[in-house]
Amino acid sequence: MQSSQSLPNQYQTWDYYVQDGIVPILEGSQEDSQAATIAAFIQLGTIPQLPDSGIPWVEFFTNTAQFNQVDNAIKLALNQLGLTDFYPKYDLMNGNLVAQVTK
Repeated sequence: MQSSQSLPNQYQTWDYYVQDGIVPILEGSQEDSQAATIAAFIQLGTIPQLPDSGIPWVEFFTNTAQFNQVDNAIKLALNQLGLTDFYPKYDLMNGNLVAQVTK
């Protein structure tokens, strides 16, 4: 998940839709979009009972996984959820990798 701040005295904004401090139940395209975002950013091994699920972000940033492993893991997660209309999109911003999931 990506957080961002555009101005120094502004609260962070998150990729997840939050209402009254919680992530509400969503339906339709909004639900699909949020599910795709969660699938792309959940860390490998953080889901109880599913140790092989998730994206190897920590491994990538500690140089024990390559970029193509992250990309393939995101695509596999989206496919497993039936979100085949979504795909990962990458960019560099101020020398940092920026990842997002889009249609």
